[in-house]
Parts: sequence; structure tokens; C-alpha cells
Amino acid sequence: MSRGVSGRVGIALSATELVVSRPDAGRADATRIPLASGLADRAVWPELTAALRTLAPVGGAGELAVALLPPLIEVSRLDLPPLDEAEVRQLLSRNAGRYFVGARGNQTVGVTRRRGRRGAPSVVLAATAATPVMAAIDIAARESGWSVTLVTPAEAAWAAAAVALWPAFARRGAHVLVHESDRAVLLELEDGRLVNVRRFRAGAADADLIADAITGDGSANASAIGVFGVPAGRQELLRALAARGISART
Repeated sequence: MSRGVSGRVGIALSATELVVSRPDAGRADATRIPLASGLADRAVWPELTAALRTLAPVGGAGELAVALLPPLIEVSRLDLPPLDEAEVRQLLSRNAGRYFVGARGNQTVGVTRRRGRRGAPSVVLAATAATPVMAAIDIAARESGWSVTLVTPAEAAWAAAAVALWPAFARRGAHVLVHESDRAVLLELEDGRLVNVRRFRAGAADADLIADAITGDGSANASAIGVFGVPAGRQELLRALAARGISART
């Protein structure tokens, strides 16, 4: 991709790939840049620095919004004792290995809480990423002419994209099914806010489980449903859901 683009740019980042999308003549122009894996064993990420330099603006720093993909980040819905947000962050930061399968060493934790009555158990959607990984991303950005203004789980970025695609999702309960090449991710939204994340096998292998998660009380009309993602296997899943009485927006 050519240099000279300023302003804020969003990227999706995994351990092995960087993906950037920018408007180009009215269409989405996605560029994929492969990265070497093994970041967890290093304090810096030179491949990321090199990749970001190919995107960096000429004549000044640009702003970078980063959506992290697994295994760089882990997202989980947790039921915790009654705690305020600061206490939740402290609990999870000190005990990340107890609540997150892949958490090792120092972790940077972010949380959002579901609304509930005072004194009730805390239901939170929490995300954790290794602090050295976060530092390596920040260093790579600064060395390549960027400043990081936002780091978020990919699931949160997908939820925001869904609300932009289907504005009605901002005013009701909704489910968004993101079909990837190796898995399907089901997002639950309340008034546009991401409140739960569930993961299933790609294609139609887990269609029954996905249908149960969407309908909940047995009514497929209880929630709006949107689907996007890689085409391979997605149509098979949509047909399987339709056979179970679930129609989705695409």
C-alpha cells in the first residue's frame, strides 16, 4: 500500500498477520501483511514495525486503532462477586491465570459490566492481553510513525461494525455471528453493547448449539441476527440455521 495517508487507521492484528482496510473508490481495500510468529518470546516485534512503516503517513504521525485477535487477546464473560469496576480490574489483573485459559505472566485487563442492581453479583465481559505484547505493539507503532489511540478485542470491533451495518441493533437485543475460516464467533449485544462472546466450530458442525444460544428461551424472534465473515462454510451454516427456523441478515 502506498505511503502518504494521514489520519486514523484501523488494523486487525494476530500473531501472524496484520490486516488494514481503507476506503478506496467507494469499496473496502483490505491489505494483508504476514508477520512472523513467536512474539511471546520476544520483547520487541520488528516484523510489525516493518509492516507499519509501509502504512505510515508522510510528514507526521498518524493515529492507529488496533483490534487484537486471539491468541494475542482473550475475551470471556465472567460471573464475579459484587465488586466495583476498579476492584474487578484489580482481581483479574492479579489472578488472570485463574479466569483466562491462555493468560501467562503480567496481563493488561479491560472490563465492561452488565447493568444490575446494587449488591448483585458482577457480570462482566473481560479481556486480557499480555503486558509485554501491548508494550511491543506500542513500541512498533512509535518506531514506525504512529501513535496508538485505541486497543480493543476484535470482538468489540465486530460488534461496532454490526451496529454500523444494522443501526436497529443499537436499540434492541441482537446476535452477530462472525464466520472465520477456523471458527464461528457468536456475539450477544444489548442496545448495541457487547455483553457476551461464544465460540463454535466453523461451518454447520455446531449449528444446533448456535441455534440454542441464539434462541435461548425457544423464540428465534427474540433477537435480531446478523452474519458476516469469510464465505467458505458461511452459506452452509446459514442454511442449517434456516432449517431450524432462524433467519439472519447478511
